[in-house]
Amino acid sequence: MIGYSELIEWLDPAELQKMQESFSEITGMSSVTIDMDGNRLSRTTGSSDYCDLLSTSSGSFKRLCTHGRIYGAKEAASLGHGTYYFATDGLIEFSAPIIIDGEIIACLVGGMVFEYVPEEERIKALAKKLMLDPEKLWKAAKKTPVCSIESVEKAAKFLYDVAAIVAGTATSRIQMDKAAKELARASRMQNDFVANMSHEIRTPMNAVIGMADIALQAEMSPEAQEYVSQIRISGQSLLHIVNDILDYSKISAGKMDIFEDRYDLALLVRNSTNIITNRLRGKENEIAFLLDIHPSTPRYLYGDPSRIQQVLVNICNNAVKFTNKGYIKVSIRAFPLDDDHVTLSAKVTDTGIGIKPQDRSKLFRSFTQVDSKRNRNVEGTGLGLAIVKQLVTLMHGTVDVDSTYGVGSTFTLEIPQRVAERAPFAKIENPSNYAVIGFFSNSHVAHNFRDILDMENVAVDSFVYDETAPRLFERWFADHEMRKCFFFTDERSLERGIFKDIDLSAPRYKEIRPRILAEPFTEGEPWKDIPRIVVVKKPFCPLKALESIEIKCDLPNAKDAVPSKKAAFSAPDAKILVVDDNKVNLRVAQKMLEMFETKVDRAYSGKEAMELISNNKYDLIFMDHMMPELDGVDTTRLIRRFHPEMSDVPIIALTANAVDEVRALFLSEGMNDFIAKPIELNILSDKLKTWLPKGKIREENKTATGA
Repeated sequence: MIGYSELIEWLDPAELQKMQESFSEITGMSSVTIDMDGNRLSRTTGSSDYCDLLSTSSGSFKRLCTHGRIYGAKEAASLGHGTYYFATDGLIEFSAPIIIDGEIIACLVGGMVFEYVPEEERIKALAKKLMLDPEKLWKAAKKTPVCSIESVEKAAKFLYDVAAIVAGTATSRIQMDKAAKELARASRMQNDFVANMSHEIRTPMNAVIGMADIALQAEMSPEAQEYVSQIRISGQSLLHIVNDILDYSKISAGKMDIFEDRYDLALLVRNSTNIITNRLRGKENEIAFLLDIHPSTPRYLYGDPSRIQQVLVNICNNAVKFTNKGYIKVSIRAFPLDDDHVTLSAKVTDTGIGIKPQDRSKLFRSFTQVDSKRNRNVEGTGLGLAIVKQLVTLMHGTVDVDSTYGVGSTFTLEIPQRVAERAPFAKIENPSNYAVIGFFSNSHVAHNFRDILDMENVAVDSFVYDETAPRLFERWFADHEMRKCFFFTDERSLERGIFKDIDLSAPRYKEIRPRILAEPFTEGEPWKDIPRIVVVKKPFCPLKALESIEIKCDLPNAKDAVPSKKAAFSAPDAKILVVDDNKVNLRVAQKMLEMFETKVDRAYSGKEAMELISNNKYDLIFMDHMMPELDGVDTTRLIRRFHPEMSDVPIIALTANAVDEVRALFLSEGMNDFIAKPIELNILSDKLKTWLPKGKIREENKTATGA
């Protein structure tokens, strides 16, 4: 139960004043509000000079007046209606209780009127007795209204109703405050629960995915490698679900922030398509993944690249789930808004199962899967599209869907972005110098290939490979042999013997440059014996088009969907400390770091870490966040305070708690960076390159097999 003093705080003085003014204007009587100690909570309205003079004449008179008003309020409360009483010297008053939470916390006092016209002689005599100015008191008495008992009764009832309205309004405020606090408490509990669950799930997932990554570096049979790869992919699927739930929780709590930064759209698309390509494993022979980016699209923009990538990947994931044959196509355009802004448009079109008209309204609901009976074999939380909708709204954009049941769907994202540079996504000088022909096993790939190069004004012909290929090729070569000629095909056409039908080793074709469009996960490199061959990994896009026909451009490095079997660099002279209370996680981190040939020490607690730091010099420290006794934040504070010689040594948090507030805490407490668990090799590699002393990094010589 709320205390009396707290309840009083819920009465709004301005509101009380307005209520009193309305009462006085309607009835012609005075009004004031007092608490149960007789203290005024508002100014008196109406003519009350006579009553005020009497109240100030003596303390006993004032106490008597206050006692009468409080008694009157209690009496009205017990009767359940307004009632009046006779106060000192013929004045009539009525007092209405303001009841909150079953307690009278104040009362509205009204009346202060005479039933009969006062007698001058008696009033002046009273003034002399109370040592007041007789003329002044008589003047005040003449101003005091004279009302019939009938009018007083009506006014008392009216004031009782007014007091009930005041009490009801205050009660509503209290209930709203309680509800808001309960909502905030529930939100905190939800956030704490999600953060804790995120930590509890991510910690073992770090071991599962990390050990799978390490195992994939070892020599093993193809069958065993497939098993381990499936473990890794399943672990990442579970992690994707955890991330969806965490993001949904943050959005629901209003704690999802959009951070604007300069980004490379080419890199964003490349990383997104790598994720989707990985999701398509096992379906790549049935589904063509196509990328259609208009070359005039500005490459460098300002926005939140991580959220845009998340939205794009979520929609593509949805397409992958519900498409079993045909194609999935991502089309990206930029439409000018003004000199500095564009609308970034991304369309994801699929030939999946489509959506019934009556199910459209369910698409963006949380924890809902459309046509769940038909799609019961499709995994997912039902949060992906709900998160898309909310993230796009946060970025002031829109998301729409057009779908035909049984045919497929097109999701369209439109998000306003600020242009960082007007440089187009891709550009080719002197396109008339080039001629390109392609023969592919898939008609969708053939059409997409033609569209991409045609947009760049290159002379391009593209066909589905069949028995007519040699004749078509001869005619094309006769028309274009004076240009730089490029010949594209794909792995399935290669398997069907395209280079037997078209022998590019013949002397007259020696200037033709052959290219293979290959699936990202092809094993064995069946093209390795073909002269002059260059491999271009799918999906094909404008930047790959330029590089594949030997036009120099800055193609961003992709983060491989499957970990490389060889580190991009080594650091044999670097000494690293890893702190984690989980022995399996320590083992995972150690094995990953050893791939870079670094020297690694391990500590199972913050206390053990402090002992090692006292006796060793480290180039980098990886610090687990949640540890018993001395956690990662406390250990970092101690290192920064008591080991000034370590002030320049970077400390990177290892955290299974992916909440933004926790990450901000790391940076504010002296840590330099963080890695979310489960640790990914490519991210670990980036952090090592960023934070290790440059002189201790040895770049490996690498040769590329394609664009």
